[in-house]
Amino acid sequence: MRAALIAATLLLATAAVAAPPPRFDAPPPRLVVLIVVDQFGAGYLPRFRDQLGPDGLRAFMEQGAYWPLATYDVAQAMTGPGHATIATGAWPAQHGIALNVWYDRARDLDFYCVRDDDHRWVGVETPPSPGTSPRTLRADTLGDALRLRGGESKVVAVALKDRSAILLGGFAATAVTWFSPKDFRWTTSTFYAPDGQVPDWLDDLNAPLKAREGQAYTWTVEGPGNGRSAPGEASSKTWTLGKDGGAIESPLGGELTVEAALAARARFALGADAEPDLLAVSFSQFDMVGHDVGPHDRRMEALLVALDAQIAQLRRGILQAVPANDVLFVLTADHGVAPKPEWAATYRLPGLRVDRATLTDGLEKHLRGRFGRPPRGAKAWVRRFKELHLYLAGDRPDVRAAAAAWVAAQPGILAAVTPDDIAQGRLPPDPVGRRLRNQYRADRGGDVVVLLAPFAIYDKDVAAHLTGHTYDRTVPLAFLGARTPAGVHPGPAEVIDLVSTVAWRLGVVPPAAAQGKVLVEALPPR
Repeated sequence: MRAALIAATLLLATAAVAAPPPRFDAPPPRLVVLIVVDQFGAGYLPRFRDQLGPDGLRAFMEQGAYWPLATYDVAQAMTGPGHATIATGAWPAQHGIALNVWYDRARDLDFYCVRDDDHRWVGVETPPSPGTSPRTLRADTLGDALRLRGGESKVVAVALKDRSAILLGGFAATAVTWFSPKDFRWTTSTFYAPDGQVPDWLDDLNAPLKAREGQAYTWTVEGPGNGRSAPGEASSKTWTLGKDGGAIESPLGGELTVEAALAARARFALGADAEPDLLAVSFSQFDMVGHDVGPHDRRMEALLVALDAQIAQLRRGILQAVPANDVLFVLTADHGVAPKPEWAATYRLPGLRVDRATLTDGLEKHLRGRFGRPPRGAKAWVRRFKELHLYLAGDRPDVRAAAAAWVAAQPGILAAVTPDDIAQGRLPPDPVGRRLRNQYRADRGGDVVVLLAPFAIYDKDVAAHLTGHTYDRTVPLAFLGARTPAGVHPGPAEVIDLVSTVAWRLGVVPPAAAQGKVLVEALPPR
């Protein structure tokens, strides 16, 4: 037995010595395709591996350098901050997009993370804010760093959600587009189209969509799947294209995204010359459906199978135009999601919902009982409760402390922290305290940051995220193609490592705020 163990150890040691070291001077890929799946926690790929085809998601797992458990070191995982973190290689405290929506005290309004009153959408009505751009981002992106090096590199970002496309594309992108469900067409803003006109390539992309208006689109889910979803009856839903914007909350959303990404690749000849290009593609429909049904619903399994086929279609379309050794595909996600409280309860886990109205009404009553009426000009002590941030009237540390203490004692709450606590280091022990420091910005955050206990979710959503627990902050990360060696890596890897690793492959200086390390395992061997 001992002799066999020694022999096995020597064999492993010999293999380690014989393994070729990474090549640090490999030629850069001509095209990087960054694929982000919104609300795609790390558990989906291993749960449904047997449902996946060879050319889509499984290719990343089996042929790429794959980190199954890459992490966000943040306290509240969500779409805007996640996409900004992916693109900048920095945490929200540095890149500025700490929340999807924050409360602007000076203007008394809810401020959308990519709002820009000066840059309206083109060709369509701009909902729901006056305009959008990357202006609120406080760091440059990978695409910006690529463009900043000079030369003729092109950067294009595509997503159904405007914030996803904008935060991946950054400031200097060649083109950024997102989808207007109400108008059933692709659009951009005057930040990227200064003349206020719809770019020709988007007109060409929208023409066939115009022809489909009024048609019915039906999504039917049948059969039991692979048995790892909640049992349920077959479901079917039909939308009228061009009249019902909800149609993109189905496999149609992925179909449209792939069409736009391939059209962008062709229009801008991405990967066609020696200057490296970047195509960033975010699949938003996974998040849209996930909030409605939860991660264990049979519809999410069916949506994943459709997504797998769509990613395979995207890869095939690109590889028909650009040689495989010249294309680096990167896969990750902006966040995961908690299980539905009802699903958790079936396993005797403490799942519950923290109701927004109940919490704010209770806190208002407590503060009035303790401090009397709110300050002059304020109707209430609690001005807003956005993204688990409570914004209070006035600027009193004692009120903030009292509010945090009351909130922390409520069911489903892990901790409640004030900006005074953060500034003075009175934080929960690491890693929770560190994640708060990585997330919070005093210019955009609330007076009380609410951290949910495990398996508690916010408000009345069927399923939600916004926490720093593993199901929200753990996602896949994989690099495929361009001579990347295959291998499954148990860790550690953080999502901020993506930018540093791709920047190394491209031969560019990482974005200004990037903090990640280069994942050497993803570099080509000698």
